Amino acid sequence: MKWQPIETAPTDGTRILLRGRNGRIADGHYGQPDGFANPKRFVWPYINATPTHWAPLALIAAAAELLAAAMKVNALSIQTDAHKELRAAIAKARGTPC
Repeated sequence: MKWQPIETAPTDGTRILLRGRNGRIADGHYGQPDGFANPKRFVWPYINATPTHWAPLALIAAAAELLAAAMKVNALSIQTDAHKELRAAIAKARGTPC
């Protein structure tokens, strides 16, 4: 997974994976943490820390599918349908065609 700078993160309320200093990682979103009186910011469990990077949650959701396909490829170690499954799973996780 490639972490992107927090400045490029979506600010429309989309849930994303956030990473901060000291290895803190959690899902969160950009919004108002507790009502309209407070300014918008990244809302995540570490209230006293500011996230520095982000990644789409879609990649996390695809992790199990990618792992299963990779295990098939490693077990077979020859060019088979498992390779096609792996390429398809990676493309799906990236949101690109095979």
